[in-house]
Amino acid sequence: MQVELDNGFNAGLGIGYHFTRNWAAEMAWEYRSNDSKVTTADGQSYNDGNYASNLFFANGIYFFDTKSTWKPYLGAGLIWAQEIDIDLESAGQEQSFTTDGDIGYQLFVGVNYSFAPNWSLQGELRYGAVTGLDLVGEGNDGVINNIDYKTTTVQLGVVYYF
Repeated sequence: MQVELDNGFNAGLGIGYHFTRNWAAEMAWEYRSNDSKVTTADGQSYNDGNYASNLFFANGIYFFDTKSTWKPYLGAGLIWAQEIDIDLESAGQEQSFTTDGDIGYQLFVGVNYSFAPNWSLQGELRYGAVTGLDLVGEGNDGVINNIDYKTTTVQLGVVYYF
């Protein structure tokens, strides 16, 4: 199966704790949805589909001490996929396949810019992977076996320190 993704929508929220000046932990949630075009192994095309996920993260983060308003960082963490689903649509017909409870990982790099006391702007690049998934049909027959869900995200955010 070949899946081509278009740009999509991503929303999330996280809360973290700095243990030291350099080390922090973070718990986060993210929902993402991308339009998709899918070609199955037997050559059938679905040109108007959707690939979506609801993910939770537990991350460790290392902040480099630059002694400036710019704070670059590296991070890694575990992903728990509450749900990953793909909708295959063609000629007004839809088939949905889903999985839940799978575990993956993520790696990320970013920079925070402190623009006011307790406030920062954040720019980040994240790569995540939940692999070897078996997606089961929802109201339709079939299983999509051994598919990998890999994401690369460029995101901007606002951080408040309390």
